[in-house]
Amino acid sequence: MERAVHEPDIALEDLVIVRVPPVLDENLSAGESQCRFIAFIEEREVKPGECIEVLASHYCRLLYVRLHENGSLTLNDERLGTITDPHALEARLWEIFDQREENEVRHDVSDRIVKDVAFGAPASTRWGDVYKLASTLDGLGANLFIIPEGAGAAVSEATP
Repeated sequence: MERAVHEPDIALEDLVIVRVPPVLDENLSAGESQCRFIAFIEEREVKPGECIEVLASHYCRLLYVRLHENGSLTLNDERLGTITDPHALEARLWEIFDQREENEVRHDVSDRIVKDVAFGAPASTRWGDVYKLASTLDGLGANLFIIPEGAGAAVSEATP
């Protein structure tokens, strides 16, 4: 007897692609870890020995959006709206992306405009709110990846 397979009704425009960065290896130096993280963002492979004490402090182009427990949103510690009204965040990101387009701020490898946005939220956050934030950022054309709870503070401190 064959079992019926239920295919969910999901439209392609409802899908949001979110990447998860590699787990940090505590045996690596800070430079090696940063090199691997940048390679992840730029979607390229790291060859063995390539990241020996690389100082990639130029990667202050990373934007970090955080959804806080009270529903407020911050972009690199700048308060910009709430999950129910993200318009201020959207406007600021459009401004940044437009400036990067105008100044031709591109990835070294792929030559695409830098629109990398990491985002995070407390573990207690409702899934619907996380999806809404991811969907909002995706709608701006951001290259998204999620930062696990606790790791966001390090990202936020590293980005001016």
